[in-house]
Amino acid sequence: LNIMSGLISIGCCILATIRRDAAAKYLLGGSVLVASPFLFIFIAPFNQQTLIAVGVVALVLVMLALLQRMAEQTQSWAMKADLAAERERFLASMSHEIRTPLNGIIGFSELANQEKLEGKVATYFKQIDRSSKVLMGIVNEVLDYAKLQATEITPNFGPLNIKEALEDVITINLPTAAKNGIDLKFEVDENLPNYVTTDPQRCLQILINLCGNAVKFSKNGSVLISASQENSQLVFKIIDNGIGIDKDVLAGLFNPFKQADASTARQFGGTGLGLAISKQLCELLGGSLTAVSEFGKGSTFTLRLPFVAANRPESDIKVSSEFLHGKRVLVAEDNPINLMLAKQILQNHGLQVDSAEDGKIALTKASENSYDFILMDMQMPQLSGTQATVEIRKLGLNTPIIAMTANTSESDRDACLSSGMSDYLSKPIEQKQLLQKLAQWSQQN
Repeated sequence: LNIMSGLISIGCCILATIRRDAAAKYLLGGSVLVASPFLFIFIAPFNQQTLIAVGVVALVLVMLALLQRMAEQTQSWAMKADLAAERERFLASMSHEIRTPLNGIIGFSELANQEKLEGKVATYFKQIDRSSKVLMGIVNEVLDYAKLQATEITPNFGPLNIKEALEDVITINLPTAAKNGIDLKFEVDENLPNYVTTDPQRCLQILINLCGNAVKFSKNGSVLISASQENSQLVFKIIDNGIGIDKDVLAGLFNPFKQADASTARQFGGTGLGLAISKQLCELLGGSLTAVSEFGKGSTFTLRLPFVAANRPESDIKVSSEFLHGKRVLVAEDNPINLMLAKQILQNHGLQVDSAEDGKIALTKASENSYDFILMDMQMPQLSGTQATVEIRKLGLNTPIIAMTANTSESDRDACLSSGMSDYLSKPIEQKQLLQKLAQWSQQN
């Protein structure tokens, strides 16, 4: 039995060696040494000293095999770490390069829509605005899915205004609902508090996605979003009377890249990532997402989250952009299109705008002039936004510095805030969001 075990061990090591397993070479030598006394026991039996020597040499070879395996494992871990870092750099670069031009497209189309345009020109700009926002949604889905797979998204819990969140969901999906003849509305249980604790951004993202699907897959019907409390859970239900989902498809509905069939993708578009992302985000928030449906009659998606009541945050108090009239702002931005856009938005609301094309110029102007706000891009020549902020703070200036950048990862946000920036906005910038942020900081100072 021992001879048979030794032969099997040697055979396994030979196979591993043939497959270029470096550690197997040492194990092969050790196995041959250990098995040799049994192979030659009937020809020339080994004495005790020889057996001890053979055992010591075999032990050394086994130790070398273990060291080799540890070295290979360490190298493998290092390669995985390098790959993860490279993936993160690629995602950050991809996000920045796509969001930067989209900021100009979306921003200028919004400005154009605010002008008194008529006829075909007005229609063209509305379509540009709508198409660019659809593209931004697709980009966000792809990037979010990649980040979720790499576990690079962490929840940021805070107060969520339930009614306002649902109003936002309705507003965003209203154009598609009107196009499809959908009666889109929401209901909030009167017993619910105004605010609950969750990740407001991610919760809103899930609801927008679910409502968007309901509206997209319905025609001349209705979509209802309800919010209520069941036991210790906050429950959102999105109910539609659309095309429904076949029971064979329903089981794999939350799998990535999953749509009902190829014709669904052709007719309705989309990446097939929305529900998979929503499911993972929901679980990240400690909740669950389920669906029931009947083909041809409609679907009901139920989002359940932990219910924790919250108080109204000070930052949620609405402020008027009238506070901004006459304020001085420095915009540090190296992209000429985005700089032109920011200046136009701010000047349209009565602000006095100065500009800097790189971080070094921004530092010089901040030291020589008095500004009420500084809007700071993150990636700029000479000095980056974070480097310029550090130097400005060294001068003892407490001017509110708001990052306005296409770098959207959590690490980028943390880098901005740790450098001394006061707040953070990610591109594409919405006018309403920018003005409200400035108004908030205006009142705090």
